[in-house]
Amino acid sequence: MAKFVKVTPQIAGDPKVGWTITAVTVEPATAKITGGESQLALLDQIFSDTITIDNIADSQHLSEVKLVVPEGVILVDPEVVAMTIHLAADQITHTWRDLTVATRGNQNPATVHPKKITLRVRGPQAELEQLDNGHAVDLFIDLSGLEPGVYVRRAVIRLPLEVALVEAIPALFTVTISGSK
Repeated sequence: MAKFVKVTPQIAGDPKVGWTITAVTVEPATAKITGGESQLALLDQIFSDTITIDNIADSQHLSEVKLVVPEGVILVDPEVVAMTIHLAADQITHTWRDLTVATRGNQNPATVHPKKITLRVRGPQAELEQLDNGHAVDLFIDLSGLEPGVYVRRAVIRLPLEVALVEAIPALFTVTISGSK
C-alpha cells in the first residue's frame, strides 16, 4: 500500500541575535511512502533530518536534506528534499530625540524654529545600532531658490534604505531667511 505524506522540516538551534526565522520551505512538500495499512494509517507526515541553524544571520538553502523513515515504512520518492530556511532581521522601533535641523541651499543667514526634531524610525536592529544615535541621518531643510522672508517648511530626512520613518516631531518648521549674506 502507498501513501503521500507531508514532509516536515526539523530545525534545531537559534539564528544569530537580531534575526528571526520567517518560514521554512521544503521542496517537494510531500513524499511517497509504502508499508502496511496499519502503519500508514498512523502517519500523516515524515520528518527531515535535523538541521542546526546556530548563529546563522541570513537565509539558507540546502539542496539535499535526507528524510527520516519510520520503522516498517519504505520511502519511495524522494530520498532527499531541498529546504530553504528564510530569515529576516528583527525589526525594532527607535526614537532619536533632539537632533539638530540644519539648512542647505541658500547663502543667506537663516534661523530655524524649533531647532531640534525627534524622529521615530523602524528598521533592522543591527542597522539602527550602527546609526550612532541618529547623527548619521541626513537631516536638513532645503532653502534652495528662496528669497529672504519667513517660510514654513518640512525637513528633508534621508535614512538608509532598510530604515523607515514612522514619525517626525515637529513635522513643520518656521524658517526665517535674512536679506544679507
